Amino acid sequence: MKKAFFVFGPEGSGTYMLAEAFVSAGCFYDDKLREYVPNNFRKKVVARLSLPCAGEFINPKALYLPYMHAGYDCKFFVILRDANASRQSILGREPERGFKRVWDEYGQALLHIANILPISALVSYEAFVSNAGYRKWLFDSFCGLDEPKGQWFNGNKKYYE
Repeated sequence: MKKAFFVFGPEGSGTYMLAEAFVSAGCFYDDKLREYVPNNFRKKVVARLSLPCAGEFINPKALYLPYMHAGYDCKFFVILRDANASRQSILGREPERGFKRVWDEYGQALLHIANILPISALVSYEAFVSNAGYRKWLFDSFCGLDEPKGQWFNGNKKYYE
């Protein structure tokens, strides 16, 4: 069976980290935003989208419908991270965006995701980076994949020290 895993979340929430974990568990990373074309020879695929993406709230259906139509079993993951840490992560890269704008976009992203996606699982950034049992459950029991390999760094600590 062909499987496609889609990772969504507000910007700064860990979508890239979670997508890389899927890659380490044996998935092909389809990272061509807005150009998702399923290859029938790829048995396990992961794709991700942080919202907003390049300042836009893209409709994620354009990303996953081609996979559904190609017969993939699709699962949708929304990763959530401590809201303050997410905002600080963004402001560290783009301080010109300002706290209010980043705060508003975080809330808009959550509403956008909740209203559009058929969510399979909510993933806690904090549980993922700190708990091997959580990672094992998510990948092995829930997704039918090998446990991801690698070291997982809690990026939140620096915002609270």
